[in-house]
Amino acid sequence: MLTIGITTFKYRFEKYFKPLLEKIKNIDNDIEVIVLINGEHNETFDEKYRSNILKFLSDKKNTYPIMFTEFRSLSKLWNNIVINSTNENILILNDDISITSDNFIIDLKNKTNCNLNVRYNQNYQIIHEHETLVPITVHRREVL
Repeated sequence: MLTIGITTFKYRFEKYFKPLLEKIKNIDNDIEVIVLINGEHNETFDEKYRSNILKFLSDKKNTYPIMFTEFRSLSKLWNNIVINSTNENILILNDDISITSDNFIIDLKNKTNCNLNVRYNQNYQIIHEHETLVPITVHRREVL
């Protein structure tokens, strides 16, 4: 199984986050998505934004928001995705990417389900052998 974690904040909600989540859910509505909503640096948390994002997420199956009213570092957000995931395989995304392939989830699941065999050489160094993996491409959008 697979969890997708997405970090976002107020200024990316309409332009980046909403299209990204819609694309993911249109491809696979059942996939678990954990959304980390970050507070703004040196700003009061916007209650209208909180209401809008919770309303938007409320009808998304298997989508779970975690909200920070104060700014947190990306590493803190990423760690919370890992801690709260119910799956072993996790893809962590920032909200400023676009998914261009409708096969994205299938390709990703194929990649995470590859057979990995571990063996050691004479010097006890690990040698990995694995199946050919399906290439996955995501495109980073403009930086704010």
